[in-house]
Amino acid sequence: MNIEVIDSSNLKNRLEQIAGIHALAYSDDHFTSSFSLEKLIEYNLRLIEASTLSVVAMEDDEVLGFIISGEKVSAGVSKFINENRGWLMLQLLRSPRILFAKILAMIQARFAPVQPSEAKFRLLTIAIKPGIQSKGVGKEMLYFFERELLKIGVSCYGLSVRNKNSRAIKFYERHNFIKEKEYIDASYYLKKIGK
Repeated sequence: MNIEVIDSSNLKNRLEQIAGIHALAYSDDHFTSSFSLEKLIEYNLRLIEASTLSVVAMEDDEVLGFIISGEKVSAGVSKFINENRGWLMLQLLRSPRILFAKILAMIQARFAPVQPSEAKFRLLTIAIKPGIQSKGVGKEMLYFFERELLKIGVSCYGLSVRNKNSRAIKFYERHNFIKEKEYIDASYYLKKIGK
């Protein structure tokens, strides 16, 4: 297995596999689980374009997992939303449970604003191909990712995870992430590196 930074030289060859892993890695209650492969390709492209640092784990020519991160990676989400506003509204209307969760989150944010994180750098997505989880791919990607962060002067980063995703939470806590804050259904974790 080798791990590489995603850049313009390898993005085109990796994007469809990244979207395929994304489709398999997220549960049915995640909004992107309703996206077609084509929309997931477009979505992940926008995220990676806005990313400061994204990596893939490879074996032969197969993507095993990926990380998308950055200080302004949410700009990729915003660009995707702006380009697909009508389509996204239709998706929300087709998924009343997700629509209700989005409305509830907006209400919560209005009445209980969340303090900004100490970490300016965010790991937005980490996903491993199902069937090879718990085989060290995530750990190796994370170590590579953190070494690359240190090279660009980032010594602290954070991520959010749904509280019911106990497998991911155990992984993060095993790798020295500390819970910084908690929302209704998610928690934000922080990790300081290089000290």
